[in-house]
Amino acid sequence: MKAFCYNNLKNALKKPLRKEEEILISFLVNWLRARWKTDFSIHFEVAYNRGWLPTYNRIKNNIHSKTYLFFLSTYREAENIVLSNKLYNPAKKKEEQIIGPNFVLNESFTEDEYKNVLYAFYCLYFYNTDILRKCKISKIFNWMKIIKAFVKNDGLYKQYENFFYENNIKMNAKITRMNFYEKTYDYKDSATINMINNFFSWANVVQKYSYWKSYSETDPDFLRRSLFYSLCIRVPQKGTKLEQMRNGLIIRLLYYWYYGVVEEHYVDIIFDILHGKYGEGDKHLIGRLFAEKSVSDKTALNYFRKKYTRYCKDRNIGQDKQVSILKPSNNNDDTQDESQSEPTAYSAIPLQLSKIPDGFTINQLEYLAKLLYDGNGKISLLATIDSKNALPYFLGAPTIPKPPSNYKISWNKDMKSLKYFITRLYDTNTMHGVWKITREAFLIFSKGQLREINSAQSLSNLSSTGSKGYLNIDSKIKDFIDASIASAKSLK
Repeated sequence: MKAFCYNNLKNALKKPLRKEEEILISFLVNWLRARWKTDFSIHFEVAYNRGWLPTYNRIKNNIHSKTYLFFLSTYREAENIVLSNKLYNPAKKKEEQIIGPNFVLNESFTEDEYKNVLYAFYCLYFYNTDILRKCKISKIFNWMKIIKAFVKNDGLYKQYENFFYENNIKMNAKITRMNFYEKTYDYKDSATINMINNFFSWANVVQKYSYWKSYSETDPDFLRRSLFYSLCIRVPQKGTKLEQMRNGLIIRLLYYWYYGVVEEHYVDIIFDILHGKYGEGDKHLIGRLFAEKSVSDKTALNYFRKKYTRYCKDRNIGQDKQVSILKPSNNNDDTQDESQSEPTAYSAIPLQLSKIPDGFTINQLEYLAKLLYDGNGKISLLATIDSKNALPYFLGAPTIPKPPSNYKISWNKDMKSLKYFITRLYDTNTMHGVWKITREAFLIFSKGQLREINSAQSLSNLSSTGSKGYLNIDSKIKDFIDASIASAKSLK
């Protein structure tokens, strides 16, 4: 691979990416950056409940010895990811999250114990998406140029051919190629640790790209799932115990990135997400990105609309089940008046935070909205009945009916009290985009009337300290918010 890069790097970088490739890469990077601070336990539950990870019953039935040991050094790495990023599963108490130094799964281990371990490994491999999220977009473009040239010329296959030939280990090469045709994703006892191997086998890279593609497409469901995880993967950092996995893992992902970007199969993954195949959290993020494109980038939106026409046709998705912002009917005439042909921002999806506050039920959120609306005789924070009805939806509850796409919640007090209310419900340090969504969904009381929060007023930078206490808000308002939240949470 080094020889290829040295000899061909300059030529590869001179060739520009196609406009379609740049649009697709930019959209994916924006999604991954928005996804980073969402509730990660939700992504794990989607994967586990849909059978994409080795289930408890399958693992337990495959245990032939009395104990089921884990590589503790690898587990410690997973444990550090959970602790340093506060990725605690909200369904469990914090002290139940981490397993002790002598942990084994024996014949009597419970499903909760198993899922606790599996969750830590899932965080280790799929939290952060650092390989795409942290890079500048120009660097990713250049990286993709090199991957295109490398895969197109079967550079990976040739490197392994030379390696096998030079080391006179043709028998090993034959065995490795035979392993390519094994169903490595039929999980075995070590599946918890070898999660990456089950999605991205080493045997893939000893084949020519055309062979890999032909074989992979015989199992389209597994291929699409692997494509999804090829975007979400966390590459081990330098200086960690898993550093030796870093280069090998990147190599194993090259075919997926080429297949996804150059052949544009990542577009189908985006639409699968939008139709709920990967959970409500990712569906919500993708929907918001498309709504933003409807205002900020007409070229990108039209590219996705054309692809969506083909996607719906291939899957026989009727007009009534299509996403309105991408419906083929919106793309009949690119020259028509944009004010009529393009939806306004967020017209397809009402504003909503990605999850319900920890410890709340839907009924409790509805009761909280009622308390804030009814007030205590002197203070009422929600000015209208529509605001009372919309607040639970904004806080992540799947209320029926949904509020209108352009709804606003009328908050009877200032911006500082609104920020205090949100921070009482959420750990805003671990939720991406919470202040932007709040600013767009609320009206605040300012200068004698309800007003929109303009872009110059930053909720995220609003001071949280002051001589009068938290945010300098009125102590009576603070006490009312605290009492309302406590009363709502106590509702049975």
